Amino acid sequence: MTPFRILISLVLLLASIPASAAETTPPPKKAAETKSKDGWPDTREGALARRWVEAFSKGEKAMRATLPEILTPEGLAKTSMDERMARYRASYERMGPLMLIRIEKSEPGELVAVLAGSDYSETPFTFKVQTEKPYKLISVTRLEQQMQHHGQGGGFMHGQGH
Repeated sequence: MTPFRILISLVLLLASIPASAAETTPPPKKAAETKSKDGWPDTREGALARRWVEAFSKGEKAMRATLPEILTPEGLAKTSMDERMARYRASYERMGPLMLIRIEKSEPGELVAVLAGSDYSETPFTFKVQTEKPYKLISVTRLEQQMQHHGQGGGFMHGQGH
């Protein structure tokens, strides 16, 4: 068979495939869309958010140990550890341990995760992460914190922020 005939055969073969067959093939997943076994995105943002949630859920000792490892130096300098722990205790008393319900948004520099506490109420948390080295956590806010700036709700925040 000549190269020309092979080419014509391939063109005819491709032309005979129904358009619907191409539509049923899902597009390949982007790296940011891949999830680990526990539902967190397999990204820097996902890893930092997971570490924060795990530390939050384990208690004050775990938070004290984890925050210096994952927060930016600027965020750590802005708010003392004692202030952070006072906010943490109030939040933990209200929510208890946290668990991931779903990821609302995952992109470089930001992850929005819906978490549930011991009362199973769902709350969106926004994790802001540096997009350049050293890739640390800039801030963590929950929906109530965002609403507080508009005169509603309670709040919780780590890192740089308002």
